[in-house]
Amino acid sequence: MVLPKTVTDKTTGIVRFYRPSNKKLDFEIPLQLTDSKMMISKDRLLQGRWNLKVTWQTNNTPYLFKESLELL
Repeated sequence: MVLPKTVTDKTTGIVRFYRPSNKKLDFEIPLQLTDSKMMISKDRLLQGRWNLKVTWQTNNTPYLFKESLELL
């Protein structure tokens, strides 16, 4: 995922991971960027399908990104 150039150090947001096959594995973490990137430990992500939803706000403008992931 590449965030728009409008992302600044004042950007706030949430990254949500949904596991369609097991709701107990769903989790969310705050958006924490370093050089426009965010690292997420693979220890929290089991193999299989995940739905990713990222919401953030920059300069009072809300943004939304959704994607399905298949981890092998």
